[in-house]
Amino acid sequence: RSFVAARHETRIERFRALDARMQDGASRMARARITASIPGMVLRQADPEYGVLTRELAKRQRHLPVRQLAARMPKALRRLTPCLMMSPLSVAQYLPPEAEPFDLVIFDEASQITTWDAIGAVGRGRQVIVVGDPKQLPPTSFFERRAGSGESEAVEVETHDLDSILDECLGAGIPAVALSWHYRSRHESLIAFSNQVYYGGGLVTFPSPITRDDAVSFRFVPDGVYARGGARTNTPEARAVVAEALAVLRARPQRSLGIVTFNAEQQSLMEDLLDKARRDDPALERHFGDEAAEPVLVKNLEGVQGEERDVMLFSLTYGPDASGRVSLNFGPLNLSGGERRLNVAVTRARERLVVFGSVRAEQLDLARTGATGVRHLKQFLAFAEHGARSFATANQGPLGEHESPFETQVAARLQRFGWMLHPQVGVSGFRIDLGIVDPDAPGSYLAGVECDGATYHRGATARDRDRLRQAVLEGLGWRILRIWSTDWWTNADREAERLDGQIRALLDRARQARAERAHADAAAIAPEADEPEADAAEDPAASLVAGEPSGGSTALAELFYDPAYRDRLAEQVARLVIEQGPLREDRLVQIVARSHGFGRAGREIRERVMAVIPAASAVTTEENGRFIWPAGTDPEACDSFRDPAPGQSRDPGEVPLQELVVLARRCLARGEAEEAVLIAMRDACGLQRLRETSRNRCLEAVALARG
Repeated sequence: RSFVAARHETRIERFRALDARMQDGASRMARARITASIPGMVLRQADPEYGVLTRELAKRQRHLPVRQLAARMPKALRRLTPCLMMSPLSVAQYLPPEAEPFDLVIFDEASQITTWDAIGAVGRGRQVIVVGDPKQLPPTSFFERRAGSGESEAVEVETHDLDSILDECLGAGIPAVALSWHYRSRHESLIAFSNQVYYGGGLVTFPSPITRDDAVSFRFVPDGVYARGGARTNTPEARAVVAEALAVLRARPQRSLGIVTFNAEQQSLMEDLLDKARRDDPALERHFGDEAAEPVLVKNLEGVQGEERDVMLFSLTYGPDASGRVSLNFGPLNLSGGERRLNVAVTRARERLVVFGSVRAEQLDLARTGATGVRHLKQFLAFAEHGARSFATANQGPLGEHESPFETQVAARLQRFGWMLHPQVGVSGFRIDLGIVDPDAPGSYLAGVECDGATYHRGATARDRDRLRQAVLEGLGWRILRIWSTDWWTNADREAERLDGQIRALLDRARQARAERAHADAAAIAPEADEPEADAAEDPAASLVAGEPSGGSTALAELFYDPAYRDRLAEQVARLVIEQGPLREDRLVQIVARSHGFGRAGREIRERVMAVIPAASAVTTEENGRFIWPAGTDPEACDSFRDPAPGQSRDPGEVPLQELVVLARRCLARGEAEEAVLIAMRDACGLQRLRETSRNRCLEAVALARG
C-alpha cells in the first residue's frame, strides 16, 4: 500500500552503489591489513629472518635453494607473500614439511589432480576448498599406441584413468556448493548443448539481445579425408580451418582466436600451416607473440581445459578414409570418460564456435558402437548444424508463453503501441520477461522488460536480484527496463505510456548511433586515387543481393548490421566470389558496400564482409593485396585469363599474379619483344595506357612466364 516505484528504484540504485563500494573496500581493507603486518625498517634489521632475506638479495650468485630459504624465514615469508600460487608438485618441492599450516588451501581445476598429488597440499592447510567440474577431464596421462593390435592403424589407449581429488571429495560426502551461473559465453547457444546434455539444464545462462542465436555453426568439408594408419591427419579440413582462422585474424583483429583438434597430429599440422602463413604475412605475427593479450591458441583435446578465446574453431579431424569408409573410432572420445573431453572442447568460446567436419551427424551409426562419447558427438554435430531444435526436449529461443497474467497484460498494452515483442526470452532457468524487437533491425532486441514476477523473486539475494543479474545482462548488450506490479495495479494506462516513452527514447538513441556509425564508415576509407570511380547505381553488384534491385539499398543498409542478416550477406559474398572471383579483398568489400547503399567501406563494413568469406575459398597474398578465389579453385593451377566484356577494362592491379602470368604467356607466344608483349597485355586488359604500377606488375608477370 505504501509502495512508491520512484522511491524503491532510488533505494536500489543506492544499494548498488554501496554494494560496489563495499566490495572494493573489502579488497582495500585486506591489502591494508597485510601491509600493516610487515614490520618497519628498524624491526626488520633486528629480525634474523629478514636478515637472511637481505643477504640473499645482496648476493649475485650461489643463492639459497627456495626450500632452504622458506625453512630459514618461515614467518617473514608468510608476511611478505601471504598467498602462494603453486602446483601440488611445487608445494612438495619447495615448502618444508614442518612449516606452519596455511589458513586455507584452494585447488582449482581439481578434476585433473590425482589424489596422491593433492594429499600433501591438503595436509598443509587448516581448511581446504576443492574447485572443479566432475563433468570435465579426469587426470590422465597422454595416450600411447597399442602395438600389435591387428588393426589398420595404431589405436590410442588410456594408460591410466584415475579418481581425482574432486572425485574423492564428492565420494566422501564432503559438503558441495554448485556454482550454477554461467556468464562467460556471450551467446546462450555456446553453452546450450553442454547445459542440456551434461548438466541437466541446471546452469543459469543469460540470453543475448539477438532474436536468432547462431553463435555455434557447422562447416562441412566435403573433400576431407582422414589418413587412417598413416599421418593420422585430415589435411583438407586443416586447410579449411586455417583459412577461416586467417580470415578472422584479418577481419576482426581485436578478437582472440583458438583452435581445438581431436589429436596431436592434427594439432601439429595446424601449427605448421599457421607458421607458413606467418612467414608469408608478417602482419599476422602480432596475434601469436607474447605481446598479444591472448595469443592464438592451438591445442588438442587433452590440453585445452581451462583455456578460452573469443572465437574457437573446432576440427573434428576424424572422417572418411581414402576409400570413403567412416570408422567410429574417434580416438580418446571412444574411451571411458571420453564424453568429458567433448564437453571441454565445445565450451571454450566466448563469442563464436565454428565446427569443421568431414562427416555429418547422420553418418554416425550408433548401432556400431556403445561409446557414450560418440553418442554425444552425434548429438553435438546435429546441434551445431541444425541448432537447438535437434534436441527433442529443448526449447529454442523465446518460449512463446507468458509466465503470469501480469506479463500478459503488459505485453498486450505494448503491442497496442505497435511494438513487436517476444515473451520469456532465453533457454535456461533465467529469462527476460519481455524482449522488445528493434523495428529497424528485427534480428536484435531494442530492450528487455522485466516485471517483478517469478523471475525477479527467484533471485537468492538482493545482490543477485538487483545488481549482479542486471550487470551481466547490460554487459551482454541489453537495455533493461522495469515495471512494478503495484504501479500497474494502481494505474496501468500511466505505466504503459511511461514504458512506451522509454522504449521510443531507446529507439531514437539507437537510430542516432547507427547513423553516426554509417557516417564514420563512409568517411573512413576513400577509393584509390588512380582507380576510376564507378557510379553506385551503375555498379552491377547492386543487384546481386538476393536478386534485389539497387533501389532497395536504403533498406539493405538498415539491415547490414543486423546479426540475423549474416546468412544473407554470406550468400551474396559467395555468389560474388563465384561469378567475379578471384577478387581482390578491398574490391570485394567495395562492391558489397555499394550494393547496400554505402558510398565507401569503413572498418566495420570490412570486418563484416571478411567474416563471411567462404571457408573453402583459397586466399593468396601479394604486395598489392589479398585475392579471394572461388571455392574449389587451386590458384597454382590457374590456366586462363578472364577477358573483360566489350567496352569494359580490367586493372592489372586487381588481377591476381597467377592470372596475369597466363596472359603474359599468351602474349609471349606472339613475339619476345618486351614492349610488344606489354602492349598486347594492355590491349587484352582493355586499357588505353599502362600506369607505372600496372606496367611494373605486367613486367613481373612476364618475367615469371619466361622463367
